[in-house]
Amino acid sequence: MSTFQQVIGKKGKITYTYQNKFIYSQYDPEREAAKYLTTIKCLQKNVLTFCGADYMNQELLKKEPDLNILSFEPDRFPNNKHHPKIRRFYSINDLKQYILNCSIEAKHLTIITWPAYLETNQITNLQYLREIKTVIEKSTFSTKTAIHFEQMENNNIKINLKKFHSIEVMVSQIQLNEKMAILAASGNSLVQQIKMLKKHFNNYTLFCFPSTLSYLLHHQIIPDFIILVDPGYGSFYHLADITHFDVPKPINLILPLSVSPSIFNLIKHFRFLFFDYHHKLTKYIFSKISKVIQSAPEGSVFFNSLKIIRQMGFTQLLLLGQDFSYYKNRLHVPGGCFETYFTEFSHYFFPIEKSISALEFGKSQTIIIDQGKKITSDISLKIYYQHLLDCQLPLELVLPSKSYNTLNGQFKTIELGKLNHQQKVFSLITSKIDITRELLKKMIND
Repeated sequence: MSTFQQVIGKKGKITYTYQNKFIYSQYDPEREAAKYLTTIKCLQKNVLTFCGADYMNQELLKKEPDLNILSFEPDRFPNNKHHPKIRRFYSINDLKQYILNCSIEAKHLTIITWPAYLETNQITNLQYLREIKTVIEKSTFSTKTAIHFEQMENNNIKINLKKFHSIEVMVSQIQLNEKMAILAASGNSLVQQIKMLKKHFNNYTLFCFPSTLSYLLHHQIIPDFIILVDPGYGSFYHLADITHFDVPKPINLILPLSVSPSIFNLIKHFRFLFFDYHHKLTKYIFSKISKVIQSAPEGSVFFNSLKIIRQMGFTQLLLLGQDFSYYKNRLHVPGGCFETYFTEFSHYFFPIEKSISALEFGKSQTIIIDQGKKITSDISLKIYYQHLLDCQLPLELVLPSKSYNTLNGQFKTIELGKLNHQQKVFSLITSKIDITRELLKKMIND
């Protein structure tokens, strides 16, 4: 606080200066705050303030006494007095933890900043704003994912189990002679790698996602396995494209019991291989297999895939098309775009984007930083990208030497033209579980 000077304004009221410049009105800072509030059309039940002195908090309570105010105060001003409706945070970590613990969503939060105060320490306060924005995004997406998908998954499981007399369940393996597999994700940079993939896919076990399938088949590339976790209709939309191609035998489809029931109408085209997705309704079914392959929800099929592929025995994974960003103005390969669910909420973040934009002189893009290079991304992909860089992976990732997104240079690279022609020797281990009335009854009772 030593850099902020408390002074008596021209009307006898306390105000503050920074380097001899007023950051609040030199006449009436309370009236100034009240006037600013008239520009905010709607206040949510939670208001996060980052305004320095307490003028804004006090005026908020005069206007709406029942608000829950989260006041972020890295600089402690002496006029900030205790009030039961104001929760004060002096540490960014304490604020972030509170937002996550309370699952505060962006649509239930109004963010108010004071530009003149933020500009007194532009670099530090900009970083604070970015961290606040990121944690709100995480809280919003995790909450929405849980609410949106849980009911859908429950309904899907109950419908799906009635379709089968038995299911084929995948069993884990320790390690294979064929140690490296290939995963073709649906990022648009796969376009620049497709020729080399076509040359080598018969020598490696190839995995892909539903959103990649049509593009691969169009190039006469048949994957060995497709991995699916999304319970919505979008996955069926992609998988149904297989009916437009001449595929000689069913493709292995790795999936949980919670997927859309419509997918099982494609039984002529796929071999269904189930894994334990840690859903409470199916825990009794999978408890009958001691080494069943399992992966809890991760928010993205990509992270589930890493765990599943490792449990299948592979120790290395050549990653293609996992961009976490736009490549040539596209997020996906042709025919691969359906995941717009998360980004539709981006307008919630406008208030904080506006503050960040002001500090960055108008540069309000959502970006990721790849070895110092700025790459345009969207909110959800940016979260997954950072999670990948921060988490401990179950296997070794290998990237093409000329990847569009190098994942910050953290992983081994290889020239696709120098791939070894290894022998594809993978053998799948599965176990059968009979779906009986007794088992269904036990599952429902548990």
